[in-house]
Order: sequence, then structure tokens, then C-alpha cells
Amino acid sequence: MPMFKVAMAVGHPDGGELSPVEPEVDETAAHSVLPASFLAKLGISPRQKVEFTYIDGTAVQYGYGLARFSIDGEEWPCPVAFGPEDDYRLGSSALEIFNLEVDHAGETLRPAKRRSLGRRVQEPDPDVPQGAAAILQMFKELRESVPESAFDDWPTDLSRNFKHYLYGWPKEED
Repeated sequence: MPMFKVAMAVGHPDGGELSPVEPEVDETAAHSVLPASFLAKLGISPRQKVEFTYIDGTAVQYGYGLARFSIDGEEWPCPVAFGPEDDYRLGSSALEIFNLEVDHAGETLRPAKRRSLGRRVQEPDPDVPQGAAAILQMFKELRESVPESAFDDWPTDLSRNFKHYLYGWPKEED
């Protein structure tokens, strides 16, 4: 995937001056990478050492910490890997933090159309019974409303293979 450069600035997460840089935009990189010496000049120290893996499978250990990024007048703290001298890359975590997406045709960054919040967590519906008590109640109602002879064709291993019939799990053997 071709990469392009973007103008931005980097500074200490606690404030102070920003230094301009033009990293390549690299959507394949989870985090941004800047030279360790450049970050040290800004007074930024790694918080920990982390193993990273390049797309070709090569594993390396780099320092890892936070830097303040400024893109188009907005500033946010972003995770950064303390890389080798010639490695200036803006990674996907910074793009997410700034809510930016890549316009490949125009070789620019643009506001993302949507922000993902993952799956929606909902409160249980108070009108729907929950848990084991609800299952027991369902079986009680089934017993009361269905004649016993209707169960003649049901599998005899229903209790042992309940998860198979309910969820499609593999059957337990006899």
C-alpha cells in the first residue's frame, strides 16, 4: 500500500513547544513510530520496552510511551514507539485518536465518517425473564401446555445433549 507524508508536530505530553515532522502515514502500523533520538530531544522518555512485529514477521524491541501530536491544529496524546533514526510513521492508533481516515486517492487525511463504539451493550429487557429461573419457568409452562404424548418423538438424550440441541454444540457420546 503506497504511503504519503503528512505535516504535523510532536511535543512532550505535559506541554511545551512542538517540533514539526512529516511522517509517512502507515495504516499497517498499530502505533506511530518516531526516532528515539528525536523523542529524547523533546524530553520524552519511554515508559516501557515492548516487542513489536513488522508486517514481514521481524520482531524488535523498542521503547514505548506517549507524545503529544498536533495535526491540523488539534492536539492529543498518542502512543509512540521509539524507533530507529530514519523511521517517521503515523500509525493507525493516532488516526483513531484524531478521528481521521486515509483518502488514498487524494493522499490526504480527512475526518472519519463514523466512530466505532464496538458492540452496543444493552440492559436486559425487564419484560424478558433472565437466567436459569427463566429456563425452569419455560419448561414448567411447556409441561403444562403440551400433552405428555407430544414428547414421545423428542430425543432421549435431551438432558445430556442440551447444548447440542440448543446451541448446535457437538453431541456427547453414550
